[in-house]
Amino acid sequence: MNYKISVIIPCYNAESTLKRCIDSVINQTFGFENIELILYDDASTDSTKKIIENYAKQYENIVPIYSSENSGFPVRGRNKGIEIASSDYIMFMDNDDEYDLNVCEFFYNIINESNPDLISCGKVNLDNITTKYTPTSPNGKEKINIAKEDIIYFEDRFIWNKIYKRSILIENNILFPEGKYAEDLYFTILYLLHCNSLIDVPEYNGYIRHVQEDSISRTWDLNDLTMIIGVDKLIYSKISNNKNIDFSRLYKKEISILIYKLYGLHLLKEKQGVITYLNHLYDFENDISFKGSLDTSIQDIANKLLLKERFNLCYYYLKIVEKIYDSHILRKLYRKTNNL
Repeated sequence: MNYKISVIIPCYNAESTLKRCIDSVINQTFGFENIELILYDDASTDSTKKIIENYAKQYENIVPIYSSENSGFPVRGRNKGIEIASSDYIMFMDNDDEYDLNVCEFFYNIINESNPDLISCGKVNLDNITTKYTPTSPNGKEKINIAKEDIIYFEDRFIWNKIYKRSILIENNILFPEGKYAEDLYFTILYLLHCNSLIDVPEYNGYIRHVQEDSISRTWDLNDLTMIIGVDKLIYSKISNNKNIDFSRLYKKEISILIYKLYGLHLLKEKQGVITYLNHLYDFENDISFKGSLDTSIQDIANKLLLKERFNLCYYYLKIVEKIYDSHILRKLYRKTNNL
């Protein structure tokens, strides 16, 4: 059977969300018969494996893979999926999220029209602030062609609201780095380096993220953020010889997020740990000779203090921001204006 799209979902202890996730792929208007669904179970200890087995018995285009040892990260399942996928196009998904039912058909129609190297759409976050998803029809939404010279600076670096060409991944050996957070950042930037064409449709929310209060985003610590800086450095080491890249522009959004996470994830409890982290971020910005403003005034003010080595003042400023951010009303306003 020749499938048109391969969807890769790494799974771990997802018994409460996996059926919703899988059903959103099965019920695509594109026709599930056109989709190869690769489900990688990372040695779950709940009924996830049983759920996958039951679906695999019903559909020949569901490819189950069962790991005997937990890797601790979703990247192993994604990399294995890339390796065995039989389609020309690849999409990714997390096991607690879902697709809008039109997204695969929408992406494939654009492929038939323009054959871009990458297509990206909007997303919606569902959590205790935004609790309801209102479907948005892809029809009539503006398709933005990103100029070739601007592709590397494309700021939406999430992986699950996009469709990739498998040939670009295989020919350039683009895989996710194992054992690291921010693996999607690494993967996306390396992919963007090899893109000649990109179409973005930000007004169409094709991907629905279910952000759980007990999810990994709620258990991060400063070591994890420092690991992300390490991934940024790894990316820089691979592309630093490219004199055509404006590294301030490339990392602007990333630095903004690294500052946002300090107060957004409530990581400001240990002052000395935060000061050490700010020093790491300062060193990285010096490495890339960062110049320019960040995306929001909140992060920009913090970063100006950081670059002046006013680490203590930066810390106390972020503590004030954290108290304000804890207001649900203000967070709603912040999300609307900053797309976070």
